[in-house]
Amino acid sequence: MQISNASIRPIRRLATLVLSVVLLLLALGIFGGKDFLHSLGEFPLWAVVAIPGLFALNLLLVSFRLWRILDHFGMALPPGVALRASIAGQAGSLFVISLFGQVVGRQMILQRFGVTAAVIASLTGYERAVLAVVGGGTCLAGAILLLGRAAVSDFVNQISLIEVMIAAGGGLALSFWLGRSHFEARLAAKGLSLAAVFKVLEVVAISLAGQLLVLSAFVVGALALKPDTDLLSLFAAAAVISFAASIPVTVNGWGIREIAAVAMLGHIGISGPPALAVSVLNGLCATAVTLGAATLVLGKTPTNSDDIRVRAFSGMALRPSEIEKAAAWVLATMTAALVFFQVHVDFLGATINLNFADPFAILALAAVAAHVATTRHPPAWRVSHANLALVLMSALLVYGFLNGARQIGITQWALAARLLGWLVLLGYLCAGYLMSVNAGAHGRRRLFETMIATGAFIVVLQILLRWLGQPDIFTGLLHKPNFEGYAANRNAFAFQMLVCCALLLAYSSVQARLHKSASIRSTHGGGKGEIGVAIRTVLGPTRLWLYSLLLSVALAGLLLSASRAGLITCAVLIIAAWVTGLADRRVIAQGVIMAVLIWQSPQIAQWVVSFAPWDAIQGPVSPEASNVDRWRSIIGGLELWSDHPLLGAGLGVFIENNLRSFGHPLVVHSTPVWILAEFGLLGAGIFGWIFCLLGRHALERGTRSPQRRVVAMLLLSLALFSLAHEILYQRIFWLVLGAALASLRREEGEGCAG
Repeated sequence: MQISNASIRPIRRLATLVLSVVLLLLALGIFGGKDFLHSLGEFPLWAVVAIPGLFALNLLLVSFRLWRILDHFGMALPPGVALRASIAGQAGSLFVISLFGQVVGRQMILQRFGVTAAVIASLTGYERAVLAVVGGGTCLAGAILLLGRAAVSDFVNQISLIEVMIAAGGGLALSFWLGRSHFEARLAAKGLSLAAVFKVLEVVAISLAGQLLVLSAFVVGALALKPDTDLLSLFAAAAVISFAASIPVTVNGWGIREIAAVAMLGHIGISGPPALAVSVLNGLCATAVTLGAATLVLGKTPTNSDDIRVRAFSGMALRPSEIEKAAAWVLATMTAALVFFQVHVDFLGATINLNFADPFAILALAAVAAHVATTRHPPAWRVSHANLALVLMSALLVYGFLNGARQIGITQWALAARLLGWLVLLGYLCAGYLMSVNAGAHGRRRLFETMIATGAFIVVLQILLRWLGQPDIFTGLLHKPNFEGYAANRNAFAFQMLVCCALLLAYSSVQARLHKSASIRSTHGGGKGEIGVAIRTVLGPTRLWLYSLLLSVALAGLLLSASRAGLITCAVLIIAAWVTGLADRRVIAQGVIMAVLIWQSPQIAQWVVSFAPWDAIQGPVSPEASNVDRWRSIIGGLELWSDHPLLGAGLGVFIENNLRSFGHPLVVHSTPVWILAEFGLLGAGIFGWIFCLLGRHALERGTRSPQRRVVAMLLLSLALFSLAHEILYQRIFWLVLGAALASLRREEGEGCAG
């Protein structure tokens, strides 16, 4: 994956820069002009001096926080090093997405002292998580004060935050119970210790102090233009604006900060032009402080890194080799647990698409990119030409975007959903890659077990919530009629369950081999152990029963989703696994039988006790209108391809044409047809070559290893499911693919470990 290649850098920078510029121009176009320029020129000298001073103090606090975090994790670097790293990270975030820029910038300094990119990414993720809690808390309080408790409650309930926390926490706990290692147990013990709690509280306190400085800068700017504004309301508005600017979707918050400022300051009587002027001035001052600090500090000669490295690593609780492993483990595990939670929220007239794992995926992308940039070694994959394949896909998407922009202009779907979305998918690929490279075959299996456990826990939780009644006992909202977990779409949820089934099937044969010898040895006991031996011979070992139970839950989720594409694909997958021996047949048989029992449990329960509305659990089959739209999209996609057979119509052209013709967006409900329509035969040839490349790898050596079986089942699922739905951008697919294709540092025998 040539992330450092010159052909990739313009994609990342162009996409984030264009999004920031579009949002900023939107705000300037609506509220700019003479009034805005007049407001910008009305700031008194004391405000122009005070605002940069507040941002300079915040920069020192951020550096101090990084120094304390490094010390908490055993890296006792001098404060000057932390200051340089922090300023480099802040400077990096001025030009690319903040999360990405911070990791790369900090890596430029900290790599000299033995701190790896994966460690920096994980520590940055920890820092951002604390900031999200602090900033989210102040944002929530400010929004309640300005918008009212009812509006904020509706927003929080829409994202089912309480349920997400329960489901993700339950999935992690179940995964830990299923297969925790000594390494994970040590990490958990250290993370839950009293000393760790005090360290977290220290970081929270520093973050809160920095947050107050940033809010004060907004308040100073607003008071300078409108001195009679209520101070408490100003702080409340500033809290919401600051949190919006911290969302890692634009460059240094530009654009989204201005839109939020106009919206929130308008609630307290500050009109659009002065509100926009306050936001722009704060952005310019923060940028000037960062660039000034970078000019003063980053040009100095660094301290002798060898002496510092010895002193830094001497007090580590973990060995230096384990630090990177722990960092990659935490980053990938959080990505695996949160990838199931995708929500669409309507707020202030806009639809927000959220996935709780995206920030961790971006951090993983930054870690891999920083490692590639500093070592000049591209990621190592088990598949030949994998890096070339990713470069070609990236180049194809850029070409499609430019081709579409030439015909219909830049559209939100092409830019955000596809071009920026591809960068996010690369992040998921990198998250799986980091786990396999740093934790080996065992870490890869634990990553998959975390996904399986979380998926199973979501199915059980959804069944219980629907059994308890239609109103959600946590949020008071009604459950959607479709059984879709937290994927915001039943077909996306069905594909998630399908991937979980593929992982269980691929590793079931490994578990069967591991326990086969134990079952044989048990027969030598004779006498009083014969009954137990007979039972174990028929039913199988405990571990296989767990796999069968988890498989049954995932299959039950598929059945309850009523996704026809998911059910047909799953049936083909199970038959193929049974016939070819890719999975243990006892696990398949037990899983299918128990899944049918779970699926039919409402009817079984009604035979015994007729009291509960069990029929509300299963989602309904797609209505005829949905089938018509799907078929119309496929026919329309083929017609568009016939008009542009070689190079395609361009990214976003199909959905834009339907928006203009029918008044609502319509995507091509078939991945192959979508590729043909918008990329032509050129795109079909590139994607076809990549698919064949992966297929040849999966079928080599008789697919003996679980890693190859995972790839084979994943490709089969994608090939069948994508005929009726566009699922190439499903995050879970790329997370699993990255873990399965990564080359391990040590070539381990995967027959048992994988």
